[in-house]
Amino acid sequence: MPSSPMCDEYMLTSKYQNARDEAPTVYNPVLRYRANIRWAKHSSTLLKLVDPQQVWHRSRAIAIAVDSLRIAEMQRRISRANEKLTEYREHGASDRLSYEISQIVIEETRRHMHLNWDNISAYIRDHIRSSLGGGGFKWRSAFEINRSEWKSILEQQLENLELMEAHRDWYPSNEPRTGERARSGDLKPGEPPIWFPSEDSWYDVERTRIITFGNYMSLYTPFIVDKASWYGTVLKKVFDAVKPAAEYFTPLIEGGKIYLKYAELHEKTNNFQSYDATTWDAGAGIVLGKYMHSFMFPAGGIPQVATGQSHTTMDGTIAAIIASSKVGGTFCVFGDDLPHWGPQRFHGTILEADPDDTKYKFNSGVTYWHDPRKPRITGWKPTNDRSRDMIPLHMEPNREFQVVIGGTHTVQQRAAHAGMYLGDWADGTLLDAISKITASNFKSPRELFEDMVATTPESAFRWAEELNIKEAFA
Repeated sequence: MPSSPMCDEYMLTSKYQNARDEAPTVYNPVLRYRANIRWAKHSSTLLKLVDPQQVWHRSRAIAIAVDSLRIAEMQRRISRANEKLTEYREHGASDRLSYEISQIVIEETRRHMHLNWDNISAYIRDHIRSSLGGGGFKWRSAFEINRSEWKSILEQQLENLELMEAHRDWYPSNEPRTGERARSGDLKPGEPPIWFPSEDSWYDVERTRIITFGNYMSLYTPFIVDKASWYGTVLKKVFDAVKPAAEYFTPLIEGGKIYLKYAELHEKTNNFQSYDATTWDAGAGIVLGKYMHSFMFPAGGIPQVATGQSHTTMDGTIAAIIASSKVGGTFCVFGDDLPHWGPQRFHGTILEADPDDTKYKFNSGVTYWHDPRKPRITGWKPTNDRSRDMIPLHMEPNREFQVVIGGTHTVQQRAAHAGMYLGDWADGTLLDAISKITASNFKSPRELFEDMVATTPESAFRWAEELNIKEAFA
């Protein structure tokens, strides 16, 4: 994967081999690697300025995507979902609620779809290097589709919604495609990532991120001009249908203002718990119930939410609301992420409490532990992990391969990124900047921060000049 603003370059040595599992007929591929990381000059200066927990909490090893682990990863997902099947159903939607939610999603998706050329062009530009859903085509090839063809696609998608409405407990007949994204391992507390991993030791890559997608379920969003209204209307109707015990906030409605809500809640109470919904690609499908099957695909007998479709975030968020609906207090929900404020706790295993995220008040990519009104990013990361920037590794068994990945960030971008570790951005704070992001433009925190770095303002050095350390970036 490309190096992060923290890293000048790294040399990755990898070797691939087959390893026999306990079952004599099953073979799990193993990728072993070692790395020589050359951290950026300013990282040693930054180490002295940040809180010690920022050096290891949410730090990562090198992000590596391993295509041959896809089957093993899907098997692991299905196995974990089956282990928790009873609990998913216990906290899931009744048939009546599942039917009502499917009606809400179908109706509001249909109502928000319009033929708008500016919106279609903007969508293609935003996804220009992403897969179109099969055949090796990228979204950039969609610029070749003429207006008449786009009109036909809209009509086709609206017809699909009618079919889904008539057969909502059926799965789509099209098989989804699968791919992988880079996954990076956590570092243990106390391990200084400035020296990790060692070029003298081999490390195993045991997991990858499997993604599932199909163009038949990804072609609703180009026609949805007002995504904030779409998400907002659906979720408000879902709240009315579910009638949860807690108060809920979500960036799908609040946008970047959710970061101000985090600050407000952390200032108000220390009674905080950070929850992650477990194996949510499969778990969400079970929780949503059978009448949402038309938005999913089956694998191993488990309904699964695809990771690359128009409704992915919406489906995961709705499922999280349903699963947590009996717990009082306040939730801020986004997909499988459920930070919670209040004395009541979730009793079960499908929502797992993260002790470190809880301790350091970590929400949507930033830690509020140091100062609720000046949150910071945290963790040392040698690589970015955006799927569109993946660098393929050779996977020929029993041979070693080396690849050197260099940094592409400017000095100004490095300075702006480093300032985020102290809660600074441009002429103000990081909180000032991210709280202005609209709901329509809200993305995953990883993408938000990478996009901010890519468009670094001229005042990137302001915080470094105030601390008299601008020379660290020279």
